[in-house]
Amino acid sequence: MGERSAADAELLGALGRAHAAAGRWDDAVLRLDDAIDTWTRLDRPVDASRPLCERLRVAGLLGRGDDVERLCAMAARLRAHPACTPVDDAHLRLAEGRACVALGRLERGAGLLALPDAEDLPAPVVASARRWAARAAGGPAADALRAQVTCEPWRTLAALDARLAAGEGTHEQVEALTADPTAGREVRRTLARCPPGDDPGAFLADHFRY
Repeated sequence: MGERSAADAELLGALGRAHAAAGRWDDAVLRLDDAIDTWTRLDRPVDASRPLCERLRVAGLLGRGDDVERLCAMAARLRAHPACTPVDDAHLRLAEGRACVALGRLERGAGLLALPDAEDLPAPVVASARRWAARAAGGPAADALRAQVTCEPWRTLAALDARLAAGEGTHEQVEALTADPTAGREVRRTLARCPPGDDPGAFLADHFRY
């Protein structure tokens, strides 16, 4: 087999994300790692940021602390690269912070999720970061962060998080997210993987990709 190209790297990343969306974790890890390696071999490390972000999400979900440490170190190197843009940096910090929160490394996660120059970043990235930062913070600090999440579906996801933290039902939030005109399809696909007997709200809070 010949040398892989940028098109191969793009395809591997897309396949990895598709496997992750379907909960096929082993296949996702394999393809995403291949995509990251291919971009690195092509001497285009910053292009590895997208598969790296998804790889971090998967590692956090699966509770693989060693993987998260290794991938966070890689992300930190990418964020220091001269070609890394502020938006690239924000996506990587969000992925690192989310994975840390998923593992219970809350203080570290909160630090990563405090995005610098948030007013200049895409609103969805900022909203997702604040939502996960609220999960790390808890208490009144979490309420303050959630109040800053104003765009959908993250505003409703943040409300879902708050109700879960309070031990309250989330049926209303799950229904609203399922019907969301933008995110509804992804929400329904995520909930289709919720194991029987599990809380759909809790599953969605952890597994929603964005």
